[in-house]
Amino acid sequence: MTSPEPERSPRLRRTIMVVTIVLLAAAAWHLSSGGSPALGRHAIFVTNVATGMATPWRSAVDRDLWAPNWSADGTMIAWHETTAADSPADLFVAARDGTAVRRVAAGSHAEWSPDGRRLVFEGQLEEAGNFDIYVLDLGTGTARRLTHDPALDWAPSWSPDGRLIGFTSRRTGSDQLYVVNVEGGSEHAVTSGPGSSVRLHWSPDGTRIAFGSDRAGDAEVYVADADGSNAVALTDNTAADWDPAWSPDGRRLAFLSYRDGPAQLYTMNADGSNQVRLTRDLSMEETGGFAWSPDGLSIIHAAAVRGG
Repeated sequence: MTSPEPERSPRLRRTIMVVTIVLLAAAAWHLSSGGSPALGRHAIFVTNVATGMATPWRSAVDRDLWAPNWSADGTMIAWHETTAADSPADLFVAARDGTAVRRVAAGSHAEWSPDGRRLVFEGQLEEAGNFDIYVLDLGTGTARRLTHDPALDWAPSWSPDGRLIGFTSRRTGSDQLYVVNVEGGSEHAVTSGPGSSVRLHWSPDGTRIAFGSDRAGDAEVYVADADGSNAVALTDNTAADWDPAWSPDGRRLAFLSYRDGPAQLYTMNADGSNQVRLTRDLSMEETGGFAWSPDGLSIIHAAAVRGG
């Protein structure tokens, strides 16, 4: 993924950014996001929310590391790795201190269940080329297929009560948000057109969702009631704002934005006020897929050196 060049006009920037959010599923969120010619290897960092200081957590010279996610008790981290563009992805888990690393499945973009016993992720375990949502029992190592649709199902998210899985799907031709019971059953849409809506995240109390959408022409961050009603845009920029994630106390959202050039992490209050850039190194580009620490003091995220 590349950001628009500085000399491009605002109108062209807007067009590029609207297209960008549609491409996130196949580029920054999807298994084929194994690397970009403009970026070096993707590594995982932990950034202090108060100071913006980033500490490397894990990297590899021959693999890209993506989409880290913290367990609810803060003791474990999950992420996925790829060797190159279009290469298969592998899911890993490790202790918070980086020890006890183990591969747990073939798949990408995992999120922990609230009780820390399972992971939900996107994968093509049963049909090559068809990405569906799976739930992995870490105790038994068994992965259960949750969705069965020929369209791309991706970016799953667990509800705070552990009963529901939200995900993004292209089954209507554009990316929209869906919810399904974790035990299976029929899925129901919580968004529809115009445009695309991606990356559902529940508020800690389960009453609201946050997501990215280009429904009004630009890629912006929205919040809505849990059923998708009463959606309100929290950002308003010609550059893309996307991938929101709630803080553990529900008072803030972190999100990614191109407003200052390459994608960087930002935070804002839950009502959209006080939008502040968190990551400061413009030689690095954020790749999406990040999570707050359970204590709300840090964010774990993946980034790569531009031109590396």
